[in-house]
Amino acid sequence: MKGLIVKDFLILRGQARMFVGILLLYVVMGIFMKDFSFFAAIILLVSAMLVVTTCAYDDSYKWNIYAGTLPIKRNQIVLGKYISSLLFVLIGVAVSLLFNFISFVVFDNLNFGDALHTLYFTVVGSLLFISIMLPIIFRFGTEKSRLLLPILIALLIAGVFVLKELGVELPAGDRISQLVDFAILPVAVLFFLSYLISCRVIRRREN
Repeated sequence: MKGLIVKDFLILRGQARMFVGILLLYVVMGIFMKDFSFFAAIILLVSAMLVVTTCAYDDSYKWNIYAGTLPIKRNQIVLGKYISSLLFVLIGVAVSLLFNFISFVVFDNLNFGDALHTLYFTVVGSLLFISIMLPIIFRFGTEKSRLLLPILIALLIAGVFVLKELGVELPAGDRISQLVDFAILPVAVLFFLSYLISCRVIRRREN
């Protein structure tokens, strides 16, 4: 299991220059805008998407075929990917907190309560993204999944418009914020269900 997680981090090591470049870009933009808090949330979202990058490399180098020759269960491969995604999010949280702290110390213009609230929202969104994407990736592969994501978003937006046309009262901004405040537990459950679904997908692909 540890080796599977280390593999994902080694994959990203090759992308280290790009990630450092992104961080430096945000630092420069934050200096000019005198605010790092917004970019802290973006960094966390980027961290959540790193797992998709590792899946893309796995597909490119036919990792799943090689993994089939190793003395590990398919469920362990799936679990390793989910643990890696959680570690990426935790690293994103740490970097985001660092950016928020810098914004507070250097510019003295940060409300830590608001910053933590934004960070919490982003963590919930990141876990939701991972929960949706990983089963799709295990089922269809990375390339097809990237094509399906915009379609899913378009269907979601279309669904909202249809509900409005039907006269269904949708939650307002404040109400949505209140709902998200209590969303971490349902999203955690969804994350676990996503893992179970991915395990089932992998087993079906073997048969």
